[in-house]
Amino acid sequence: MLRFRSLTAKFVFIGSIMLVFIAAYITATYIFTHYMKGEAKRINLAGRERMLTLSMSYQIMALLNLTPSTEKEVFIRNAENRMTEYEEALYGLRDGSERLGLEPIHEHDKESISQVNTLIELWQKTQKPVLLDILKLPLEKKNEACGMCHSAIRDNLPKIEAFVKLLEMHYGKEIKDFDKFRIYAMGFFFIAVAFITIYTKQNIVTPVSKLTNAAQEIGKGNFDVRVDVKGRDDIGTLSQHCNQMAQTLGMVFEEKTRLLRNLNALYESTNAVISDIAIDALLNKIVERAQILIGARYVALGILDPSVSGRYEYFITKGIAPELLVEMKEKFGIPVGKGLLGYLTKEGKSVRVDDISKHPASVGFPEGHPAMKTFLGVPVILHDKVIGRFYFTDKHPHPHSALFSKENPPQSPFSKGGLNEYPPLEKGGEGGFERGGFTQADENLAMSFANTAALAINNARMVQKLKEYSEELEKKVKERTQDFEIAKDMAEAANRAKSDFLANMSHELRTPLNSIIGFSEILKEGMAGPLADNQNDLINDISTSGTHLLSLINDILDLSKVEAGKMELELSEFNLKELIDGSLVMFKEKAMKHNLKVKAEVEEGIKTIIADERKIKQVLFNLLSNAFKFTPDGGSVLVTAWKVRSSELGVNNNTPQPPLMLRGGEGELKEAGDGVHDFIQISVSDTGIGISPEDQKKLFQPFQQIDSTLSRKYSGTGLGLNLCKKFVELHGGRIWVESEEGKGSKFTFVIPSKGKPSTGKIVDPVTKLLTWEHVLTHLSRILSFHKRTGQRFGLMRMEVFSDKPVDYAALAEILKKAIRKHEVLGHGESHGWYYVILLEVDRQMVDDAVMRMKKVLADNGYSANTKTVIYPDDGENPEELLKVLGG
Repeated sequence: MLRFRSLTAKFVFIGSIMLVFIAAYITATYIFTHYMKGEAKRINLAGRERMLTLSMSYQIMALLNLTPSTEKEVFIRNAENRMTEYEEALYGLRDGSERLGLEPIHEHDKESISQVNTLIELWQKTQKPVLLDILKLPLEKKNEACGMCHSAIRDNLPKIEAFVKLLEMHYGKEIKDFDKFRIYAMGFFFIAVAFITIYTKQNIVTPVSKLTNAAQEIGKGNFDVRVDVKGRDDIGTLSQHCNQMAQTLGMVFEEKTRLLRNLNALYESTNAVISDIAIDALLNKIVERAQILIGARYVALGILDPSVSGRYEYFITKGIAPELLVEMKEKFGIPVGKGLLGYLTKEGKSVRVDDISKHPASVGFPEGHPAMKTFLGVPVILHDKVIGRFYFTDKHPHPHSALFSKENPPQSPFSKGGLNEYPPLEKGGEGGFERGGFTQADENLAMSFANTAALAINNARMVQKLKEYSEELEKKVKERTQDFEIAKDMAEAANRAKSDFLANMSHELRTPLNSIIGFSEILKEGMAGPLADNQNDLINDISTSGTHLLSLINDILDLSKVEAGKMELELSEFNLKELIDGSLVMFKEKAMKHNLKVKAEVEEGIKTIIADERKIKQVLFNLLSNAFKFTPDGGSVLVTAWKVRSSELGVNNNTPQPPLMLRGGEGELKEAGDGVHDFIQISVSDTGIGISPEDQKKLFQPFQQIDSTLSRKYSGTGLGLNLCKKFVELHGGRIWVESEEGKGSKFTFVIPSKGKPSTGKIVDPVTKLLTWEHVLTHLSRILSFHKRTGQRFGLMRMEVFSDKPVDYAALAEILKKAIRKHEVLGHGESHGWYYVILLEVDRQMVDDAVMRMKKVLADNGYSANTKTVIYPDDGENPEELLKVLGG
């Protein structure tokens, strides 16, 4: 079998065989086709010779029957043309003709050549001369001419017929020969395919199959497999590399297995120690696990005292007889700064020696101390600071002593219990223990465990301190709680006394003031007699001051009722447009006096609403009063009212207010954008002096007035806007201002058109989650806290979908399990919408929370659209955050 040094050469060889066969077959087919095409033309031309012979005979016979005339000349020319054509075809059959597209008769076809030569000789010597003579004979020799024609042409037709049959027979023979050629070619093709198949199987398929099987075995973890392919081509080279790879992988796998078992041991030891939070129990468990993990007969852990340099706060040992340990401590104390242990403390890095006595820092053992040979010491480091030391001596001599798991526990040559049951070191003796040296793997394992131990110790210390702080804090909280309860009781008593005083004094304050105002009006109207000019001025001052004082008392009493929760709405159905028009009438005289343009625009379709007519009128009166008060002469005041949906309430509110709630008759949240115009929005705009951003912060606060030159011309209680805010909120609405200095102000409030909406419950009765109203309350409180502490928090909105009907109670349970302790979960504006408040987080933590929530929902057959914001990056108040969220 042929051998090649590369797969490329093999494929070139196989391809060459196929290419040669195909080329040969195509070439033979091409030659045969062109040859047979020529033969067909030759047969057709031979048949034409027969036709031309008959045509010449016809022309001569016709010529002999004609009298001399022009027509006779035409027949003569035709006869001559047929003779020329016959002669050309006859020579073309033998010698070939470019014009006729004929090749000469092949020299091997001697019979055809012979017959053509006979026909040519007959033509040259007999037929042509006779035909030319006939054309020249006179008419009277007609009979003679007919005999000559018959002997020259018709008697020789069988010779042409024989030639045509010879050509046809030869044509059929060539086709049969080519059919045989194709049969032989197909046979050769099948032989070549069989050869190629066998060659490919032996040299390519079988070696590749062996490589595939070897790769599968390697994939199963059988690294002892070897590929028996000895070729020198690419597959042979690949087989050698595969064998080398299997050998290398076997070695690496064995090493990684050992490391993995070590890691498993480290993992179990770590889990064992981190479960304890009591420092003493933790340190003892750490030492026990360290002895098992490293496989040492003796281990000690020294934790440095942070308050005294060079002293141990804790020194725990394992592997030495308890009575001997007590004796050593009494005689020599804890070995700090001495010998090899002192060297380890000073250097602060790992130390590993095979013979303690030969180390330069060794000073020997004190009298009665057990003999130790091999040593391993590693520092315990926390936050780049050494907080203690681990000491190991006398390594177990058998390899992989630390490789254990639940299924493969460690075994000791001394007991069935494991390495932690080594017989303790006794005084002055070795205990019959065979010692081995520590390895680099032991050092790495000890360092890893020491780092874990450092974290566990730190956590235990923190828990201990936290417990102390908690106890102290609990004590202080109890003391402060008592103080707060006393202060609360005093404040509530004072508030009740204030409310009782105001309620009791309302009659006593209003009655004399009404009398003063009434008598001053009588005096002003002259009912008690004429007054002098200076007396009129005094009476006007008395009336104005009394009216102002009565207004102040009324506002204070109303405010105290609201704050005490005693103010109730007296809902009734009234015409809003009539209320607005009636309110403007009260300012008609002032508008005319100061040349102010007044206009009211009420949306068509607004007729009656359900609200407390007196309080809405008071709100509108206060807003109009301010508008007329702070608008210079020639300005304008505009009152507008229109219907809005609860989902369309966009707000530019400078004083944060709880956003509106809309509920159905049974407390269920209505869908936003459901097409119901369920709120009325009323605005009072003016072209007055405007309000600066600083002054806008004072609005809606009790006893606050804007400090401006124009405002000082008018007196006021500073309670009007605060009462407006209280009355609007009593209706379940809100109020805000939009203003720019020098361009005027626009006060807007919205109220439900069908009465105050239900405040609902704290939690939804179906899902047991916070309602949207209380989510907003939490949001405001959390924002206030994070604003004070300068921390960030996140807000996530989720719209949950499902292909099946949603069980909101079950969905709520899924969401409850998905959130963390520092996250607040509640409803959005409707079922299917949920909000999560994430405390003290950054952007990455919020993104992680989104992924977590989506995964939990997806695992339970739900999908969700989410959007998040971060305070204060995306907004500094609830309205801004909700606006960014699109809510």
